[in-house]
Amino acid sequence: NISLTGNAGKTEVKGLEINWRFRATEHWELNASYGHVDAKFKQICDSTYALLLGPIVSPVTTSGPCPSVVASPTVTTRFESVEGFRTANAPKDTLSAGAQFSTPVNADWQFFARSDASFQSKRFAEVYNHASTGNSLRFDARFGLEADQWKVTLWGRNIGNERAPDSVVRFFDTDTPAAIRAFQVHYPNGRQIGITADYKF
Repeated sequence: NISLTGNAGKTEVKGLEINWRFRATEHWELNASYGHVDAKFKQICDSTYALLLGPIVSPVTTSGPCPSVVASPTVTTRFESVEGFRTANAPKDTLSAGAQFSTPVNADWQFFARSDASFQSKRFAEVYNHASTGNSLRFDARFGLEADQWKVTLWGRNIGNERAPDSVVRFFDTDTPAAIRAFQVHYPNGRQIGITADYKF
């Protein structure tokens, strides 16, 4: 399987990031963050998008911002502009929030608990913005006891068993007669629950 990366003529990226952390009380600590990215192509030509539009909508042309490439009298590659489309694998919005609680149990041990939530909006897998990962919402949590040398933690990761892909990469297989195009998808781990014991010496 082969994946190719090419340069766009021009891309414009605008965004902001906000981080917040607050020590509410002696026992409670809160945090949150938000990110927004508006990443769009300003100048780029794509041959696959021209095929998707079809020969009537996207005729063979030798002029304009995306001229066709004539390799021979029988082989012509058409291109179409994807200006204004969002860049691949760049979520528009990300959000995370967490809360942590801790309190002494006795002179030696301290109880702690923490929960986190994270959200990512969909990410497009290609420049013409047809296939996407979908939105992702994940929850993690842990609680336990801690002393000078010992720490015992019961934890859960991806508690809601979120299965939206972490990433999607478009590729083509040159071993097939028509160089079939497909997507390589990476999924996150499913729900995990476990216990960990740490000892310092």
